[in-house]
Amino acid sequence: MIAPELTPMTLRPSLIACLASLLALSLSVAAHSSPHRSQDKPKPVTFTADIAPLLAAKCQPCHFKGGKVFDKLPFDQYKTVAKIAPRLHTRLKGEDEHLVARWIEQGAPE
Repeated sequence: MIAPELTPMTLRPSLIACLASLLALSLSVAAHSSPHRSQDKPKPVTFTADIAPLLAAKCQPCHFKGGKVFDKLPFDQYKTVAKIAPRLHTRLKGEDEHLVARWIEQGAPE
């Protein structure tokens, strides 16, 4: 059997079909491998739910009622903590520091 002569005209339909298959495959892979942003999005960090309990655990007794700096910097009040938020993480480390940073990035919601 003699192979047909390969010319641009005889290769064109095969090439188009191959490229179409590759495009379909790559789109399918991309659709299944892309992260779902809505599912991966972490919950918002708020003062009431996240920051106040953290400060109560880490900054007692000084910044709470009866503490030596409560009158100057009461950490049980959102208004005070939101005002000094950028300086909060100087004393906090690790996950606590990252939590405060996320809160600040989100606009320090109450």
